[in-house]
Amino acid sequence: LRFVGGESVFMVNGQASAGDGLTANVFIDWSKNPATIDFMPKQRGGKMMGILKLDGDQLNIALTTGNGPRPTNLAVANLVLHYQRVKK
Repeated sequence: LRFVGGESVFMVNGQASAGDGLTANVFIDWSKNPATIDFMPKQRGGKMMGILKLDGDQLNIALTTGNGPRPTNLAVANLVLHYQRVKK
């Protein structure tokens, strides 16, 4: 997952996978605790609401799929994503 400005691009083997729901316009609110993240997918529309935690090079994102409420922690999310920063 690559973040550039207000957009995210889902990557597969180093190449953009534009048809994925995480290739989206993104809004992050760092003032919230936990920080909130909203993905607005470019291919299918709608909104995926979530929370995120950035700890060094580890990024955890908890999302609600469908029309459910924003998760309040990782344990209640429909989808939890774990990412490790790739250093070049």
